[in-house]
Amino acid sequence: MPLFRNYEFEAEIFDSLAEAIVAGIPLSQAMQELSEDYRKSAYGRELAAWSYNIESGRDLVDSIRDHPILNDPQIKAFLWLGQKTGAMASAFRSVAQRLRYSGDLAKKLASDLTYPAIVVVGLGCLFFFLNNMVFPHFQAVYNSFNSPLPTWILFILKMNAFILDRWVVIVAVATILAAWAFFIRKHRIVEQLFDWFVLSMPFTGSLIRMRELFTFSHLMGEILKQDGTVQDGTHVMAETVKPGPFRKVWKTVDEKVNQGLRLDHVLANYHWHFPLLFVYVLNLGIDNDDLVQTFEDLAEHYKTEYEMTTERFTSMFAVFLVLAVGSGLMGLALAFWKLQFGLVDLLG
Repeated sequence: MPLFRNYEFEAEIFDSLAEAIVAGIPLSQAMQELSEDYRKSAYGRELAAWSYNIESGRDLVDSIRDHPILNDPQIKAFLWLGQKTGAMASAFRSVAQRLRYSGDLAKKLASDLTYPAIVVVGLGCLFFFLNNMVFPHFQAVYNSFNSPLPTWILFILKMNAFILDRWVVIVAVATILAAWAFFIRKHRIVEQLFDWFVLSMPFTGSLIRMRELFTFSHLMGEILKQDGTVQDGTHVMAETVKPGPFRKVWKTVDEKVNQGLRLDHVLANYHWHFPLLFVYVLNLGIDNDDLVQTFEDLAEHYKTEYEMTTERFTSMFAVFLVLAVGSGLMGLALAFWKLQFGLVDLLG
Protein backbone atom coordinates (compact mmCIF):
# COMPACT_ATOMS: atom_id res chain seq x y z
CA MET A 1 0.00 0.00 0.00
CA PRO A 2 1.50 3.41 -0.96
CA LEU A 3 2.28 5.86 1.84
CA PHE A 4 -0.15 8.43 0.40
CA ARG A 5 -3.32 7.24 -1.27
CA ASN A 6 -4.00 8.33 -4.84
CA TYR A 7 -7.79 8.43 -4.89
CA GLU A 8 -8.05 9.35 -8.57
CA PHE A 9 -5.77 6.45 -9.54
CA GLU A 10 -7.83 4.02 -7.44
CA ALA A 11 -11.01 5.35 -9.06
CA GLU A 12 -9.53 4.72 -12.52
CA ILE A 13 -8.75 1.12 -11.50
CA PHE A 14 -12.36 0.48 -10.50
CA ASP A 15 -13.61 2.18 -13.67
CA SER A 16 -11.39 -0.21 -15.65
CA LEU A 17 -12.78 -3.18 -13.71
CA ALA A 18 -16.33 -2.01 -14.47
CA GLU A 19 -15.52 -1.79 -18.20
CA ALA A 20 -13.98 -5.28 -18.10
CA ILE A 21 -17.09 -6.74 -16.41
CA VAL A 22 -19.33 -5.12 -19.04
CA ALA A 23 -17.10 -6.62 -21.75
CA GLY A 24 -17.65 -10.08 -20.25
CA ILE A 25 -14.17 -10.57 -18.80
CA PRO A 26 -14.11 -12.53 -15.50
CA LEU A 27 -13.21 -10.43 -12.48
CA SER A 28 -10.07 -12.37 -11.54
CA GLN A 29 -8.78 -12.17 -15.12
CA ALA A 30 -9.50 -8.44 -15.30
CA MET A 31 -7.56 -7.87 -12.08
CA GLN A 32 -4.67 -9.98 -13.37
CA GLU A 33 -4.49 -7.95 -16.59
CA LEU A 34 -4.57 -4.68 -14.66
CA SER A 35 -1.85 -5.94 -12.32
CA GLU A 36 0.40 -6.50 -15.34
CA ASP A 37 -0.28 -2.95 -16.54
CA TYR A 38 0.65 -1.55 -13.11
CA ARG A 39 3.24 -4.18 -12.17
CA LYS A 40 5.85 -1.58 -11.16
CA SER A 41 3.58 -0.01 -8.54
CA ALA A 42 2.19 -1.19 -5.21
CA TYR A 43 -1.28 -1.22 -6.75
CA GLY A 44 -0.15 -3.82 -9.28
CA ARG A 45 0.97 -6.18 -6.52
CA GLU A 46 -2.31 -5.67 -4.67
CA LEU A 47 -4.36 -6.42 -7.80
CA ALA A 48 -2.38 -9.61 -8.35
CA ALA A 49 -3.05 -10.67 -4.74
CA TRP A 50 -6.77 -9.90 -5.10
CA SER A 51 -6.92 -11.93 -8.31
CA TYR A 52 -5.24 -14.89 -6.63
CA ASN A 53 -7.63 -14.73 -3.65
CA ILE A 54 -10.69 -14.68 -5.92
CA GLU A 55 -9.40 -17.63 -7.95
CA SER A 56 -8.92 -19.47 -4.63
CA GLY A 57 -12.63 -19.18 -3.94
CA ARG A 58 -12.76 -16.15 -1.67
CA ASP A 59 -15.29 -13.40 -2.34
CA LEU A 60 -14.26 -9.88 -3.33
CA VAL A 61 -14.84 -8.16 0.03
CA ASP A 62 -12.91 -10.86 1.86
CA SER A 63 -10.10 -10.69 -0.71
CA ILE A 64 -9.45 -6.99 -0.13
CA ARG A 65 -10.17 -7.03 3.61
CA ASP A 66 -6.79 -5.52 4.54
CA HIS A 67 -7.01 -2.60 2.12
CA PRO A 68 -7.93 0.81 3.64
CA ILE A 69 -10.57 1.20 0.95
CA LEU A 70 -12.87 -0.93 3.13
CA ASN A 71 -12.59 1.58 5.98
CA ASP A 72 -15.30 3.48 4.12
CA PRO A 73 -18.60 1.74 4.99
CA GLN A 74 -20.27 3.02 1.82
CA ILE A 75 -17.64 1.45 -0.42
CA LYS A 76 -17.92 -1.82 1.46
CA ALA A 77 -21.70 -1.67 1.07
CA PHE A 78 -21.40 -1.08 -2.69
CA LEU A 79 -19.09 -4.09 -3.11
CA TRP A 80 -21.14 -6.30 -0.81
CA LEU A 81 -24.39 -5.46 -2.61
CA GLY A 82 -22.68 -5.93 -5.99
CA GLN A 83 -21.77 -9.47 -4.98
CA LYS A 84 -25.25 -10.14 -3.63
CA THR A 85 -27.13 -8.82 -6.68
CA GLY A 86 -24.55 -9.67 -9.35
CA ALA A 87 -24.38 -6.03 -10.54
CA MET A 88 -20.62 -5.72 -10.11
CA ALA A 89 -20.16 -3.19 -12.92
CA SER A 90 -22.58 -0.78 -11.26
CA ALA A 91 -20.92 -1.40 -7.89
CA PHE A 92 -17.46 -0.62 -9.29
CA ARG A 93 -18.72 2.63 -10.86
CA SER A 94 -20.25 3.63 -7.52
CA VAL A 95 -16.95 2.86 -5.78
CA ALA A 96 -15.05 4.98 -8.32
CA GLN A 97 -17.46 7.87 -7.78
CA ARG A 98 -17.09 7.55 -4.01
CA LEU A 99 -13.28 7.49 -4.27
CA ARG A 100 -13.26 10.69 -6.33
CA TYR A 101 -15.53 12.33 -3.75
CA SER A 102 -13.18 11.19 -0.94
CA GLY A 103 -10.21 12.53 -2.88
CA ASP A 104 -11.87 15.94 -3.26
CA LEU A 105 -12.60 16.00 0.48
CA ALA A 106 -8.99 15.06 1.29
CA LYS A 107 -7.67 17.88 -0.93
CA LYS A 108 -10.06 20.38 0.64
CA LEU A 109 -9.08 19.29 4.14
CA ALA A 110 -5.38 19.57 3.32
CA SER A 111 -5.95 23.04 1.88
CA ASP A 112 -7.94 24.16 4.94
CA LEU A 113 -5.28 22.88 7.36
CA THR A 114 -2.26 24.30 5.53
CA TYR A 115 -2.44 27.86 6.84
CA PRO A 116 -3.29 26.92 10.47
CA ALA A 117 -0.39 24.45 10.40
CA ILE A 118 1.98 27.14 9.12
CA VAL A 119 0.78 29.53 11.83
CA VAL A 120 1.18 26.93 14.58
CA VAL A 121 4.69 25.97 13.44
CA GLY A 122 5.63 29.63 13.11
CA LEU A 123 4.34 30.43 16.59
CA GLY A 124 6.24 27.44 17.98
CA CYS A 125 9.49 28.64 16.39
CA LEU A 126 8.82 32.19 17.62
CA PHE A 127 8.16 30.91 21.14
CA PHE A 128 11.39 28.88 21.11
CA PHE A 129 13.38 31.90 19.90
CA LEU A 130 11.88 34.26 22.46
CA ASN A 131 12.18 31.78 25.30
CA ASN A 132 15.87 31.09 24.67
CA MET A 133 17.20 34.27 23.06
CA VAL A 134 15.08 37.23 24.20
CA PHE A 135 13.38 36.65 27.55
CA PRO A 136 16.63 35.99 29.49
CA HIS A 137 17.90 39.43 28.38
CA PHE A 138 14.62 40.95 29.54
CA GLN A 139 15.29 39.56 32.99
CA ALA A 140 18.79 41.10 33.10
CA VAL A 141 17.52 44.54 32.06
CA TYR A 142 14.58 44.51 34.45
CA ASN A 143 16.83 43.35 37.30
CA SER A 144 19.20 46.26 36.64
CA PHE A 145 16.32 48.64 37.44
CA ASN A 146 15.07 46.54 40.36
CA SER A 147 11.83 46.15 38.41
CA PRO A 148 9.87 42.87 38.32
CA LEU A 149 9.34 41.07 35.05
CA PRO A 150 5.88 41.21 33.43
CA THR A 151 3.67 38.42 34.71
CA TRP A 152 3.29 36.68 31.35
CA ILE A 153 7.06 36.56 30.74
CA LEU A 154 7.66 35.31 34.29
CA PHE A 155 5.03 32.60 33.80
CA ILE A 156 6.67 31.37 30.58
CA LEU A 157 10.12 31.29 32.18
CA LYS A 158 8.84 29.37 35.22
CA MET A 159 6.96 26.85 33.06
CA ASN A 160 10.05 26.33 30.91
CA ALA A 161 12.22 25.78 33.99
CA PHE A 162 9.65 23.40 35.50
CA ILE A 163 9.54 21.26 32.35
CA LEU A 164 13.32 21.17 31.95
CA ASP A 165 13.90 20.29 35.62
CA ARG A 166 11.20 17.63 35.88
CA TRP A 167 10.87 16.19 32.39
CA VAL A 168 11.74 12.68 33.62
CA VAL A 169 8.95 12.78 36.21
CA ILE A 170 6.48 14.16 33.65
CA VAL A 171 7.30 11.40 31.14
CA ALA A 172 7.05 8.73 33.86
CA VAL A 173 3.67 9.96 35.10
CA ALA A 174 2.34 10.20 31.53
CA THR A 175 3.53 6.64 30.83
CA ILE A 176 1.88 5.28 33.98
CA LEU A 177 -1.40 7.05 33.17
CA ALA A 178 -1.31 5.76 29.58
CA ALA A 179 -0.69 2.19 30.77
CA TRP A 180 -3.48 2.46 33.34
CA ALA A 181 -5.88 3.79 30.70
CA PHE A 182 -4.87 0.95 28.35
CA PHE A 183 -5.74 -1.75 30.89
CA ILE A 184 -9.09 -0.29 31.97
CA ARG A 185 -10.20 0.98 28.56
CA LYS A 186 -12.52 -2.00 27.95
CA HIS A 187 -14.34 -1.71 31.26
CA ARG A 188 -18.00 -0.98 30.58
CA ILE A 189 -18.20 2.05 32.87
CA VAL A 190 -15.00 3.51 31.40
CA GLU A 191 -16.33 3.05 27.85
CA GLN A 192 -19.60 4.76 28.75
CA LEU A 193 -17.75 7.66 30.39
CA PHE A 194 -15.50 7.96 27.35
CA ASP A 195 -18.48 8.01 24.98
CA TRP A 196 -20.25 10.60 27.13
CA PHE A 197 -17.13 12.79 27.30
CA VAL A 198 -16.42 12.68 23.55
CA LEU A 199 -20.02 13.30 22.48
CA SER A 200 -20.48 16.08 25.06
CA MET A 201 -17.52 18.11 23.82
CA PRO A 202 -18.59 21.41 22.21
CA PHE A 203 -18.50 21.38 18.40
CA THR A 204 -16.32 18.26 18.04
CA GLY A 205 -18.90 16.05 19.78
CA SER A 206 -21.63 17.35 17.49
CA LEU A 207 -19.43 16.89 14.43
CA ILE A 208 -18.67 13.25 15.33
CA ARG A 209 -22.35 12.50 15.92
CA MET A 210 -23.60 14.23 12.75
CA ARG A 211 -20.93 12.60 10.57
CA GLU A 212 -21.87 9.16 11.88
CA LEU A 213 -25.61 9.78 11.40
CA PHE A 214 -25.06 11.08 7.87
CA THR A 215 -22.91 8.06 6.97
CA PHE A 216 -25.47 5.63 8.36
CA SER A 217 -28.47 7.36 6.74
CA HIS A 218 -26.81 7.64 3.34
CA LEU A 219 -25.61 4.05 3.52
CA MET A 220 -29.05 2.72 4.48
CA GLY A 221 -30.68 4.67 1.66
CA GLU A 222 -28.28 3.18 -0.90
CA ILE A 223 -28.70 -0.36 0.47
CA LEU A 224 -32.50 -0.21 0.54
CA LYS A 225 -32.63 1.20 -3.01
CA GLN A 226 -30.68 -1.88 -4.18
CA ASP A 227 -33.14 -4.28 -2.49
CA GLY A 228 -31.00 -4.70 0.62
CA THR A 229 -32.39 -4.92 4.15
CA VAL A 230 -31.98 -3.00 7.40
CA GLN A 231 -29.96 -5.94 8.72
CA ASP A 232 -27.54 -5.52 5.81
CA GLY A 233 -26.98 -1.87 6.74
CA THR A 234 -26.38 -2.45 10.44
CA HIS A 235 -24.05 -5.34 9.59
CA VAL A 236 -21.94 -3.15 7.29
CA MET A 237 -21.76 -0.41 9.94
CA ALA A 238 -20.73 -2.92 12.61
CA GLU A 239 -18.02 -4.37 10.37
CA THR A 240 -16.52 -1.10 9.16
CA VAL A 241 -16.95 1.35 12.05
CA LYS A 242 -13.69 2.93 13.20
CA PRO A 243 -12.54 3.07 16.84
CA GLY A 244 -14.54 5.68 18.71
CA PRO A 245 -17.75 6.26 20.66
CA PHE A 246 -19.90 4.43 18.07
CA ARG A 247 -17.79 1.28 17.73
CA LYS A 248 -19.46 -0.92 20.36
CA VAL A 249 -22.88 0.65 19.79
CA TRP A 250 -23.07 -0.45 16.16
CA LYS A 251 -22.08 -4.00 17.05
CA THR A 252 -24.81 -4.15 19.71
CA VAL A 253 -27.37 -2.59 17.36
CA ASP A 254 -26.51 -5.16 14.68
CA GLU A 255 -26.98 -8.03 17.13
CA LYS A 256 -30.36 -6.77 18.35
CA VAL A 257 -31.68 -6.01 14.86
CA ASN A 258 -30.70 -9.53 13.77
CA GLN A 259 -32.74 -10.81 16.72
CA GLY A 260 -35.84 -9.22 15.17
CA LEU A 261 -36.10 -5.96 17.12
CA ARG A 262 -37.16 -2.77 15.34
CA LEU A 263 -34.31 -0.44 14.48
CA ASP A 264 -35.90 2.68 16.01
CA HIS A 265 -36.62 0.85 19.28
CA VAL A 266 -32.99 -0.27 19.50
CA LEU A 267 -31.53 3.17 18.72
CA ALA A 268 -33.81 4.82 21.30
CA ASN A 269 -31.76 3.14 24.05
CA TYR A 270 -28.65 5.12 23.04
CA HIS A 271 -29.80 8.70 23.51
CA TRP A 272 -26.21 10.00 23.78
CA HIS A 273 -25.49 8.69 20.28
CA PHE A 274 -28.82 9.08 18.46
CA PRO A 275 -30.84 12.29 19.04
CA LEU A 276 -34.58 12.14 19.68
CA LEU A 277 -35.25 13.81 16.30
CA PHE A 278 -33.39 11.04 14.45
CA VAL A 279 -35.27 8.27 16.28
CA TYR A 280 -38.64 10.02 15.85
CA VAL A 281 -38.23 10.54 12.09
CA LEU A 282 -37.04 6.95 11.72
CA ASN A 283 -40.10 5.76 13.66
CA LEU A 284 -42.39 7.63 11.25
CA GLY A 285 -40.56 6.16 8.25
CA ILE A 286 -40.95 2.61 9.54
CA ASP A 287 -44.63 3.11 10.40
CA ASN A 288 -45.34 4.62 6.96
CA ASP A 289 -43.24 1.97 5.16
CA ASP A 290 -41.15 4.67 3.46
CA LEU A 291 -37.66 3.99 4.75
CA VAL A 292 -35.79 4.90 1.55
CA GLN A 293 -37.10 8.47 1.47
CA THR A 294 -36.74 8.75 5.25
CA PHE A 295 -33.06 7.84 5.19
CA GLU A 296 -32.43 10.14 2.21
CA ASP A 297 -34.06 13.05 4.09
CA LEU A 298 -32.05 12.27 7.23
CA ALA A 299 -28.82 12.08 5.23
CA GLU A 300 -29.52 15.46 3.61
CA HIS A 301 -30.41 17.01 6.97
CA TYR A 302 -27.29 15.84 8.78
CA LYS A 303 -25.05 16.63 5.83
CA THR A 304 -26.30 20.24 5.90
CA GLU A 305 -25.94 20.43 9.68
CA TYR A 306 -22.42 19.01 9.49
CA GLU A 307 -21.33 21.56 6.88
CA MET A 308 -22.86 24.48 8.81
CA THR A 309 -21.28 23.38 12.10
CA THR A 310 -17.90 22.93 10.39
CA GLU A 311 -18.09 26.45 8.99
CA ARG A 312 -18.98 27.89 12.41
CA PHE A 313 -16.16 25.94 14.07
CA THR A 314 -13.66 27.10 11.43
CA SER A 315 -14.79 30.73 11.80
CA MET A 316 -14.52 30.63 15.60
CA PHE A 317 -11.09 28.99 15.40
CA ALA A 318 -9.91 31.69 12.97
CA VAL A 319 -11.19 34.47 15.26
CA PHE A 320 -9.55 32.85 18.30
CA LEU A 321 -6.27 32.45 16.39
CA VAL A 322 -6.31 36.10 15.29
CA LEU A 323 -7.05 37.29 18.84
CA ALA A 324 -4.35 35.06 20.32
CA VAL A 325 -1.71 36.18 17.80
CA GLY A 326 -2.77 39.82 18.16
CA SER A 327 -2.61 39.68 21.96
CA GLY A 328 0.79 38.01 21.83
CA LEU A 329 2.18 40.60 19.42
CA MET A 330 0.79 43.48 21.50
CA GLY A 331 2.35 42.03 24.66
CA LEU A 332 5.64 41.50 22.85
CA ALA A 333 5.60 45.06 21.50
CA LEU A 334 4.91 46.42 24.98
CA ALA A 335 7.76 44.37 26.44
CA PHE A 336 10.17 45.59 23.75
CA TRP A 337 9.03 49.17 24.36
CA LYS A 338 9.77 48.80 28.07
CA LEU A 339 13.12 47.23 27.25
CA GLN A 340 14.04 50.06 24.88
CA PHE A 341 12.94 52.68 27.41
CA GLY A 342 15.05 51.00 30.10
CA LEU A 343 18.13 50.87 27.88
CA VAL A 344 17.77 54.57 27.02
CA ASP A 345 17.62 55.45 30.71
CA LEU A 346 20.57 53.18 31.43
CA LEU A 347 22.74 54.74 28.71
CA GLY A 348 21.63 58.32 29.18
